[in-house]
Amino acid sequence: MAPIEPATMIKSATNLRPLVCVVDDDADNRDSLQALLEASGYAVLTFASAADYLHAPARDDIGCLLLDMHMPGIGGIELIERLRERGDETPAILLTVDGRDLSKLAEAAGAIKGLHKPVNDGDLLLWIERAMGRDPLHSQ
Repeated sequence: MAPIEPATMIKSATNLRPLVCVVDDDADNRDSLQALLEASGYAVLTFASAADYLHAPARDDIGCLLLDMHMPGIGGIELIERLRERGDETPAILLTVDGRDLSKLAEAAGAIKGLHKPVNDGDLLLWIERAMGRDPLHSQ
């Protein structure tokens, strides 16, 4: 049996599980978010910068973006703006260590929520579900 190419495995995995893309310049944050999300049943793609995400092949199966607000070059807010200009309305959640109130800032940027790092795992998973239109508090 021929080995499966990594891109094929990701495509196959995302057909079964919702896909979340993590864009964060901090490798430790990316890794911990990836571990949490995969343990929670999500397929995950990670990107070290907004530029890396913008240069990746376009996908139509992304359920949610987790974006670091402050990255070198293009930050999370500017990434959302660029995606919206291209007609990409993928739900996004901003993550930051910034102590400011993020609710109005996230809304103005077009994100569905802004969360402070370190983020509470339960809160993050709840907002990802909401972003994907699968609010667990109102399902049943």
